Amino acid sequence: MSDKRFTVQETPSPPVHFLRYVEHGKNLALQASLSWKIELDQDGVATAGSGWDLRKLLNDGNPAGAKLRSFCTFAKAIDEMKSRGIPTTIWTEGKTETVSENWQDLIKSYVLQQLLVAGYSIPHVSSTCTALRLMATVTNNKAPWQLTADDLELCLSVALSLQPSGQSAIVIRSFVKTVLDAHHLIDAAPISPLLRTGGLRQPGQFREAKYLKKKSELKTELEARKSEEKLPEMRAFWELMRIVFTEKPRTFYDAIRFAQGKLLTLTGLRIGEIALLPLDWRRTQNYHDRSGIPAGEHGGVSRALLLRYFAEKQGSSRKQVGNLWENTQFVPMIFETILSDTLLEVERLTAPLRRTLKAQCETGRLLPMYPEDSVISVAEMYMHMTGMVLTRDVPQSLSSPYFERYRNSYDLNELEVLINLQTDSLYKTRMALYQFVHRLQKDGMRFYTHGGAAYVFSGPSNAYLKVREVEAYIRAKTPTKVSDMTAFRLENGKVVQPWEMLFLLPKRALAEGRENIPCHVGKVLGVGVATPEILSLSLSADRIHAAPTLFETYGETELDRRQILLPHSLRHLQNTELFRLGIADTIITKRFNRRSVAQSYEYDHRSLQEELEQITLPDEWETYLGPKAGNVAKMIKAGRANGPLIKDFKRIQAAEGDDAAYLFLKAEADGFHATPYGHCINSFTVDPCPTHLECFNGCIHLSATDLPENRKNLIVLEKKFKDALELIRARESSSVGRENQIRHAEVRLSNIARLLVTAPGEQVFPAGQDLSLKAGPKSVLNGA
Repeated sequence: MSDKRFTVQETPSPPVHFLRYVEHGKNLALQASLSWKIELDQDGVATAGSGWDLRKLLNDGNPAGAKLRSFCTFAKAIDEMKSRGIPTTIWTEGKTETVSENWQDLIKSYVLQQLLVAGYSIPHVSSTCTALRLMATVTNNKAPWQLTADDLELCLSVALSLQPSGQSAIVIRSFVKTVLDAHHLIDAAPISPLLRTGGLRQPGQFREAKYLKKKSELKTELEARKSEEKLPEMRAFWELMRIVFTEKPRTFYDAIRFAQGKLLTLTGLRIGEIALLPLDWRRTQNYHDRSGIPAGEHGGVSRALLLRYFAEKQGSSRKQVGNLWENTQFVPMIFETILSDTLLEVERLTAPLRRTLKAQCETGRLLPMYPEDSVISVAEMYMHMTGMVLTRDVPQSLSSPYFERYRNSYDLNELEVLINLQTDSLYKTRMALYQFVHRLQKDGMRFYTHGGAAYVFSGPSNAYLKVREVEAYIRAKTPTKVSDMTAFRLENGKVVQPWEMLFLLPKRALAEGRENIPCHVGKVLGVGVATPEILSLSLSADRIHAAPTLFETYGETELDRRQILLPHSLRHLQNTELFRLGIADTIITKRFNRRSVAQSYEYDHRSLQEELEQITLPDEWETYLGPKAGNVAKMIKAGRANGPLIKDFKRIQAAEGDDAAYLFLKAEADGFHATPYGHCINSFTVDPCPTHLECFNGCIHLSATDLPENRKNLIVLEKKFKDALELIRARESSSVGRENQIRHAEVRLSNIARLLVTAPGEQVFPAGQDLSLKAGPKSVLNGA
């Protein structure tokens, strides 16, 4: 029997909001001289010349190519659904197909509005397009406006399975909230509040009601961090630190990744800002007094080191999109040596690549080291195109010592000696070189003798190629090996040449990863500027990209090799640590190049206990009050608590002064409780809470918090009460009990809604009852 949930039904006409969103996209395409119709092949990929060139659209000068050309199904998502036994009713197994026209229109409209109107970056848009194709695949091409919470939960679950780091799931949730809900593109909008965590049970979730937790468990909530999931997992963080600071990189790529990992931790910059660090990064600032005497002689700091970088998220208008924005960040003195040594080592490693790229940019040629009319041997050309240093089957016992010495020092002289040893005819030509020559023959390349005459091909040993023809061949047949030679544009109108970037890498030098043979960075002709994906994919594994992560390659134990880490979590970590150490929020905001202090607090994941530790009381009262009453005093000072006890404290403080107020607090505020729904300041020393921490029943002692855990508990509870109300009302009965049940549920539901909209630290029910007071015994004698 077929599953009715996944039966494809006839798609009704799109709603008006969806039509308007698509129409706006078509108008943007018209203004940008883009053809809305993109011709697709049978696999859902744009035909040659039909896709949108996003780099040309923005004219940002970034050399990394970016085109909108994929409108195909997500093959690995189909495999994941089949493994779960979920029917994929319209997709053919083992075949890539095209998503529906409605999804195509949504993707195209989204791309244009995000790039041309909102001013987002191309990588951000590209990752969302991938997520949209996944959503279309998982929902069997269901119309975007017909998606339900169950559909989106399935999409999130599949995304988490394909990419355990959760990045794809985050992108999907963001798209639902900022596009589907914000523009009312979906019939069930707003739908984002109904989404959970993608169907996966998270650590710390409990099946029983939260208010049944023991008092000892509730006390630990004081140490719970806000949005802790945005911080790196502890084991993954320390394993990454062990790898990048103590392990020896096994490849040139890993050496670059290690350096980038160190910089992410030391600076807290975004991963895109690390990738595009300039070669000319060093800036210094000197400090002196009015007389010109260095400040260090007066106990201050005489010199500060600054890191020059190109900040992201700076452009605010359409004409600024794509520009690089120059900025600097102060380097703490404890990090100066390690940061300088790391960047100088990267400069040394990339120097051969930089020489090649600079010559290519200045001449516009791919092989500027040779005259255009000269000829070079096939073996030499093979080295230039692949970076491979072995053209003959040299015994491993001979090559391994050279490889080992090279990886210890990255001295290219070791590889040059090995190349010279291969002139001995005792060693056979490698099969890979034969395959390379075969491809050249198949593509119609002409071969020459050493003197430049036509060569009747009889083997690669004596075959030569003309440089001019080789350059034309590379541009036409292997464009992925062409170096990044487009200059970057700064916001002030100046340009930065690609060879002036610090992190350079050989393009598509695959032998180092596949055969463990070093790439000769002095010979390879394809040189590229590092992209954020280089490090991102090496830290957060997924089934979409099969390359091993640094954890998988260098992890000591099986558990270490399964770790993942989102690079941006290191920015959250440094921001939180600076707050925890008492650094002023203005300094933190300036360090991370933010426009407002409020943005820094979005990255603040301190626990309430850590926040309270930053608040000071007079020394004599700190000791006198003790830990519990002291915490309450600090919360009052921070405006994080409210209730009848707080009102009495403030009244006494205003009427009789601080001494009387703190004496009152010492006597009365001996209890602080972090409940599943908010904060309660009330003493339970003698008797437990008479309402069993059912705080949402109108208790006057409850104050709201901004902890996401509290809000999540309330949203779940609100849904349960709504379901209960629907169930009670569906049963026909005239009994008094039914009306009491309805009234009880309605009151609780109203109180929960009130708690959800109350500002953090504010009293939820200021006119409520003091439910901590037990009612006296009632009987017929005292007016029961």
